[in-house]
Amino acid sequence: MRQITSISRKRADQLNTRRQIQVELPEWVIRVLEFRVAEANEGVTDDLVDVNDVVEWSLVAPITVKDIPAYEAAIPGVSAALSKWLATSMYDPPM
Repeated sequence: MRQITSISRKRADQLNTRRQIQVELPEWVIRVLEFRVAEANEGVTDDLVDVNDVVEWSLVAPITVKDIPAYEAAIPGVSAALSKWLATSMYDPPM
């Protein structure tokens, strides 16, 4: 069991490494993202979020528990990576 946990942790670490991609978006989408950043940072002096945080959360938020088995089958370790990501995520979208 210890080895399985170690493998899961290692895969989670690998899948949570960061890399940059370039995307092309309409101006209105960029402005909405900037609005969400300003909204999230309103009244906050530390742990400020940026556009990357908002984009990342927007992409992850629709994932449900029902989706995880299919993702895990296609990308081994993704459930451990998601769990780790959730534990360290700093963006709290407005309700």
